[in-house]
Order: sequence, then C-alpha cells, then structure tokens
Amino acid sequence: MRITRAPVAELDSMAARGYPAFPARTPNFCSGCPHSASTALAEGQVAFGAPGCACFNTVTERPERHIDTMTQYGGEGLPWIGLAPYTDRSHLVQHVGDGSMYDSSYLSVRWAVATNTRITFKLLWNGVMAAVDRSEFLRAADQLIGAVTMLIYDESCANERRRRIKRGLLPTPTQYVLHWWCPEPAPVGPPALF
Repeated sequence: MRITRAPVAELDSMAARGYPAFPARTPNFCSGCPHSASTALAEGQVAFGAPGCACFNTVTERPERHIDTMTQYGGEGLPWIGLAPYTDRSHLVQHVGDGSMYDSSYLSVRWAVATNTRITFKLLWNGVMAAVDRSEFLRAADQLIGAVTMLIYDESCANERRRRIKRGLLPTPTQYVLHWWCPEPAPVGPPALF
C-alpha cells in the first residue's frame, strides 16, 4: 500500500475554507428528566454531585443546579463528612442515585448520621438501576436521626418512561408526587426546592 501526501497547496486551501460557527450549548438533561427538578437548589445552597447524569451540573449554565465538586461512585457525602468540622458552612446538599445508594452509598448516609453531620441527601429513585425494592429502602431510611435529611425524588428516567408508555407497559401519568421525608424533629414546612 502506497501512502501519498497531499500537496501543500491543497492543505492550504483546506485551511482557508470558511466553516459556519454553530452556537455553543452546554450539556443538559433529557427532556422531562427528573434530574431537572431533583437537582434544583435553593438560593445559597451548595451541592456536591455524584457519577451519572448529575455530573452535567458541573458545567451547566443554570446556577440553581450547579454543583461544586464530584465524588466517586458510592462515596456520596463522604467528602463533606470530613470537611464539615473545618468550615464555616453549616450544611451541604449531596445528590445520590438509587443504584449508588444500594451499591455502597447507604454506608455514607449511616456515617453521616453517626457523626451528626448536617447534610441533605437528595436521592433520585428512578427505578432503573436499583436492585432492591422501595419498601426495603424506606424501612432503612426510618433509622435516620439527627442532622441528616433525605429528600426522595420518586420518578423514573424520562426516556425509559416514554419507552414503557409507547410499548403499553406503563399508563400515561396523570399526577406527580414529591415524597418528602425528614427525621424527627420535623421542620415547620417543606424545604425550598426552587
């Protein structure tokens, strides 16, 4: 096989071509994705991310969803548990997915409880990755006490939900519910999510 080199003039003409500029767009969630709601932060809140779709929040142009750093799969909450005693910030939000929760993140939640760390875990239960049923998790969540709060967003992945509806495996939804769970003592009202 013989390899030929393009003449310099041809390369120069290729370099001189004008190409249209396309507007830049940062990565974002799929249309209807539950991460659009579950990752929203109240003003002044700081959040850490987790592997998976939530990592888009590191580059999003939407400040109400921005995360400051990421942690490894299964280590959600651990960096804050170690950092919390050495900072003036009193609270942090940690995003976590159901698959990660069942892999090993539940140990991080238990450690946060044991160390009385002020943290809110935002758990997106999309039902695609989790291998354990919802009732088993809720029984375990009842053991949380102290400064740890868990918000559970029980909504399936938008693309997976559309596939199931299209195949007749899932009815078209007519209502949406946000389950809010907090250990005793309960706050006066629901948290500011948006």
